[in-house]
Amino acid sequence: MTALDPQLVLCADDVSYELRMIGVLGQLKTSIDLPFVGYGLLESLLLHVRLLDDFLGNRRRKGPEGDDDLTAKDYNSSWSNNGFLKRDERSAINKKLAHLTRSRRDYRVYEGWRISGALDAEGNWHRRDLAARALAAFNNFIETLDPGTKELFEPALAEAWKYHLFPYEMRANVHRPHPRHIVAMVDDNRVTVWVGTSQYVVQDLDGDP
Repeated sequence: MTALDPQLVLCADDVSYELRMIGVLGQLKTSIDLPFVGYGLLESLLLHVRLLDDFLGNRRRKGPEGDDDLTAKDYNSSWSNNGFLKRDERSAINKKLAHLTRSRRDYRVYEGWRISGALDAEGNWHRRDLAARALAAFNNFIETLDPGTKELFEPALAEAWKYHLFPYEMRANVHRPHPRHIVAMVDDNRVTVWVGTSQYVVQDLDGDP
């Protein structure tokens, strides 16, 4: 096993943060009396999803600013992937959130996003699907890593799936989503969650529970 750059070991914590945030935000709901909090949670999810898509798709910004952008190839030089977001999904996130654009007020653009499936028929994001695909895509990535490098990411990925499979609502106060005795494990493209000693959820990463 080739020794990993110590800085990449530290940066693995930042990637792990993205995983945990996607796991939580993919399911976090707010009551109707907190609409702007809900928008903030949704938009945060979309930005974390895009960041992970950049990482897995080996995308770096052009020019000197992109020199220190972290990508999956930093951990596996043979990794070749275009990410998990569809082109219209990335376009919608970029134009609706990452940049102020005229497309936000262009009905034809919105209609194209709905037809392509980037948004649903009502113009809403597929937040649960985006989160699940992001975590499943990352699982495919870590399966290509050597054992020592894989261990850097496994705890965060399991925790992210635990959050994702146990949604909770936020009202006036944030409630802790999972008691300490709920644990999750990702192994052989399958997520298993236990409550105490009882198996509660089994989900294949290419299907529904």
